[in-house]
Amino acid sequence: MNTKNFLTGIFLILVAFTACNKDSIEDNKTLSPVEFKMTVSENSTKSAVGNKLKTTEVTNVKSALVSIADDNGNLVYELEQIELISFNGNFITNKLLLEVGHYTLTEFLLLDINGNVAYATPKDGSDLANLVNDPLAINFSVNLNETTTVTPEVLRIDNFEPSDFGYVEFGFRYIKTFDFAMGIYTLDDNQTAIATNANITLTANNKECLNKEINGALNVLTINDGLQNYSIKVEKSGYKTFSETYTAEQLKQYETTPLNIYLEEIKEFTLDYNKITDATLTSYYPDNNENGTFIQAFTWTFTGDPVSCRFLMGFDLSEIPEGQQIKSAKLSLFYADNHIASLEEYYGGQNDLKIELVDQVWDETTVTWNNQPSTISNGAIIIPSDENGKIDKPDIDITPLIQAMINNSDGSFGIKISQVVETIYKSSFFASTENEFVDKRPILKIILN
Repeated sequence: MNTKNFLTGIFLILVAFTACNKDSIEDNKTLSPVEFKMTVSENSTKSAVGNKLKTTEVTNVKSALVSIADDNGNLVYELEQIELISFNGNFITNKLLLEVGHYTLTEFLLLDINGNVAYATPKDGSDLANLVNDPLAINFSVNLNETTTVTPEVLRIDNFEPSDFGYVEFGFRYIKTFDFAMGIYTLDDNQTAIATNANITLTANNKECLNKEINGALNVLTINDGLQNYSIKVEKSGYKTFSETYTAEQLKQYETTPLNIYLEEIKEFTLDYNKITDATLTSYYPDNNENGTFIQAFTWTFTGDPVSCRFLMGFDLSEIPEGQQIKSAKLSLFYADNHIASLEEYYGGQNDLKIELVDQVWDETTVTWNNQPSTISNGAIIIPSDENGKIDKPDIDITPLIQAMINNSDGSFGIKISQVVETIYKSSFFASTENEFVDKRPILKIILN
């Protein structure tokens, strides 16, 4: 085998940068950008015709494919394609991101302008491994503010088989990509734009292409080219979700000038039955879970014995930042006409209800009268009595109770509603979150300051 057919001395240098890069890592001190820089050595192996390798002979090299594993053997990059730029006879790639730590370069291939493998670094144990000083895998470390240099040597593929290099195959699909810039902002009370962090999800052809949190005013994102439409969703707690669809041509207009997205702060939250849980507690079946289509607060008699019912309600407040001050929180409860008709009459007067803050965890599918959570009686809110138990009760002001839950998300266990005085033949019946009449299900409206 004539070793003069091979190219050696192409160097790979991984340089850690401290400046901003396409993944906006300026605020993340555990990541370093990595650049691949290649130069043609003066001692490059001569070709078969005896001439020294000229720089013009490698201008057809367009990009590199690299696979890198972390210290645990997990691939952090798998055949990652990196574009090459010719610069004064050298080749410089776009940057990769690596956290500070130990890594292994497991695969290294160079592609020509047609996307074909032109060069490869042989793996240890392969037939061509003896032709290079350091076959793959090559161990290296990435440190902050230090230059890490890795020098794999590549051989021209020529007529060799992938197995000669230790690869199962060189088959791969050339992925064409493009970059676009994006800025994420919120607006303060003076309508001044403030760069912020948010989560971006990008889907195309019903496939999620990108899902990550980005930070700052300028982020350069790389996505696959050639797809029909790109749907972008930007989410941030306390702000309305941004959702828009673009064509590739539209996104390419933002290659240098960012696509700036301004998130609108949510001033009003409406929690419907998807965000509310509820369950009735009854002393008649003290060990039964009564998670049904109605929530009830009454005292009646069954077989001559008094029976009381109370109900619990829980609210998903996760979209509201902890400590956020609210202007109001109003709960609306509605009587449902499909209520059971076993109680012929509904007596009004003294059917006042009290709403107390719950201070223990509970589950709507397992809670019973006997294991019902305790409550905080101080600060209870009173719902005045009415003429019967078949009355809607819209816009019940429970602002201080909801504010208390927002102030302490770990203690957000909901509320319990019961009669102020549990006296027989006083009742209130409402549709639950499972009631078949959707328009009768409970609603909580919260307005932020």
